[in-house]
Amino acid sequence: MTKSYRLGDFCFQLKSSNRQLCDRIGSLLERDKVDGDDDPLSVIDIDAPLAIVSDWEEVVSEAEGLEIIRLIVRRALNRHHDYLWLDAATLVSPSGKTVLIAGPSHSGKSTAATALAFAFGWKILAEDVSLVEPKSKQLKTFASPLSLRAGSLERIRVATGVLPGPIVGSEWISISDHLAENSIDFRIDLAIALSVTDSNTDEPLTTDAVSAQAFIHPLLPLCNALHIDQGIELLDESLKNSLCFRVKGGSLAERLQFIRAQAGEPTPVQNTARRK
Repeated sequence: MTKSYRLGDFCFQLKSSNRQLCDRIGSLLERDKVDGDDDPLSVIDIDAPLAIVSDWEEVVSEAEGLEIIRLIVRRALNRHHDYLWLDAATLVSPSGKTVLIAGPSHSGKSTAATALAFAFGWKILAEDVSLVEPKSKQLKTFASPLSLRAGSLERIRVATGVLPGPIVGSEWISISDHLAENSIDFRIDLAIALSVTDSNTDEPLTTDAVSAQAFIHPLLPLCNALHIDQGIELLDESLKNSLCFRVKGGSLAERLQFIRAQAGEPTPVQNTARRK
């Protein structure tokens, strides 16, 4: 039986003459519930050149072949072109709250999501790009492996005392053990918008409670809501009962404490973030 994998609603199998490489890549992905050679699944042949990639042999050999993960994730995202997507992590807290953490690149959303999952038992629906099927209004699980920037793992260890792992190929971490079991209705209980913070400065944590409408406006460049039918209405409906905050500055530990407190999770000390 051939192993099958899933990223969102994209189900696929891997094909390669290098079985060890296939197994290493597969160890980072979510296994589909059904394996089988006769299932009508997409087959990703990682030995074959792809039109979008030059010097494919060099790509395959780089980082023991694990650079291919990015191409697999890209292909999976392309299969969801008609979904609402947001540049955001979404998680489910231990008490069952759905939490969205949005922000541009380098804002720290993936670092925060990883810390919440590995250190505090939160479940990840999506770590980087969140996908919503417009007809069913379902927020899909998307088990893209983690690939954090240099220094992020150490910041998580310092903030929480936990070092996420195991690490495959010096960079990648599977989230399968920390993945939410099922897709859920797109109803957000807590929405956090992170700003990019200069890690070389000691900028204090500031938090600003905002309305759902005020939260959505800066979110528009980070999603495709303007380009799909009923996209804005879908965002409005999902956030209408949410607590919404803009968060700037602060250490990772302070950010985590604030997010956990607003989600109703116990924190070791009272949150003292300065409010605007």
